[in-house]
Amino acid sequence: MKFKRSISSKSQLKTLVALAVPVSIGQAGNVIVNMTDTAMLGKYDSSHMIASTFGFNVFIIPFVFLIGISIGLTALASKKIGERKHPQLFGAALYTYLCIAVFIFIFLYLLSFQLYRFHPDSNIVGLAKPYLIIMGASVIPLAIFFSFKQYFEAYGFTVLATIISLFSNVLNIGLNYVLIFGKCGFEPLGIEGAAYATLISRTIGVPIFMIIVRTNNKYGSKIRIEDFKFDFEKVKGLIKIGFPIGIQMFIEVTAFALAGIFTGWIGNAEQGAHQIALQLAALTYLLVSGFGSASTILAGQYLGEQNKVALLRLIKNVLVLVIIFEVLSAIFLSLIHI
Repeated sequence: MKFKRSISSKSQLKTLVALAVPVSIGQAGNVIVNMTDTAMLGKYDSSHMIASTFGFNVFIIPFVFLIGISIGLTALASKKIGERKHPQLFGAALYTYLCIAVFIFIFLYLLSFQLYRFHPDSNIVGLAKPYLIIMGASVIPLAIFFSFKQYFEAYGFTVLATIISLFSNVLNIGLNYVLIFGKCGFEPLGIEGAAYATLISRTIGVPIFMIIVRTNNKYGSKIRIEDFKFDFEKVKGLIKIGFPIGIQMFIEVTAFALAGIFTGWIGNAEQGAHQIALQLAALTYLLVSGFGSASTILAGQYLGEQNKVALLRLIKNVLVLVIIFEVLSAIFLSLIHI
């Protein structure tokens, strides 16, 4: 018989918030960086800003699938941790997400030659093409980062990835300034500068994570050499859990992204306005996704412990928190609209 922790509702709420806040901060940072990209490119040239908006709406559709499928790692690993077992999933996740990332890059590269089908302005399409290719390349280092992030979040280590993400975001903003406007001896690159800034900032997060894991036993002890042995059954397990999540997020984001793409047929100004409004709305959604990540961690652990009482209480607490937050967000957005 497994040991089942007696967890009060108050204690669970504290744990839930403690896990969710770092993830929410990291998610909000990503949106703020995207808003900064839009603002900086708007000051550089309005065509470059519209092209980045168009390119990002195309990019986000396959990219969010990778985000969704990577959540499966947290769910499976946390369940093993709840069972007091070593997950042995890091290597399988790394290989799986890298393969998906390479496929996404190839898909976006080929799609970049067909962008003229999705936007009437040839100038916007010409600017968006290299942007989309460079952004596609940034998915590959991000797949490695996600492997580390989701794995350690299963142990409840949500702060580490957030700190690295925030550092990468600050670096991204600094590189934007240098590469978009051509500072420090660089030629002004406009939209391509924004894409290269994203690629560099996402890449730099990987060695930082590796160095911390290598030098800090708290994290390094969670990954073993045998974890890197290829195991097809573990890969299948990750896909079985993560694929439905990825598809669900893919469908949700596609609806919004397609709306953003179609506004380009109305006019460039309308497409830019739509992107700004969408970024504000996404900020509220991504903050709530932190509670989703936290609940995934706790739900997996409770399942591993076979603690149904705590699991049912978790469902109720998460729903209450999310409803309260979204109602407040709706009120806030309504007020700033006025």
